[in-house]
Amino acid sequence: MDQTRENGVWFFTFILFDDGQVAGGVAQSDEKVRIFAKNVGNAPILKSNEFNANASSQFSRVTQHIQSKIRNASGHENATVQLFINQSFCPSPEEQLGDLFKCFQTDGKLVVHYALMEAWG
Repeated sequence: MDQTRENGVWFFTFILFDDGQVAGGVAQSDEKVRIFAKNVGNAPILKSNEFNANASSQFSRVTQHIQSKIRNASGHENATVQLFINQSFCPSPEEQLGDLFKCFQTDGKLVVHYALMEAWG
């Protein structure tokens, strides 16, 4: 942590590492988000439709996870997956899962609908 003072105001700077830790060894976030993936239209049903992810992870990680599961299914090797929150909008890939969970969770789960074509929004 660096401290600087400008015009009577103190500024504190924390240096983050790639592993999600603050310099000094204190973890930034250990929280997990429970995600429930639900198919829409002709998208195949996943064998395991519930999984956990770090709250500090980006939404693009969920997209990669679901897309890789669908591409492993026969007949969907080149599929492009569209993901939706609350059957209405596609969040930005950079959006943090913890923020989405705080705003849009239902019964302790972040419900993510997935389709092989645009369905909402």
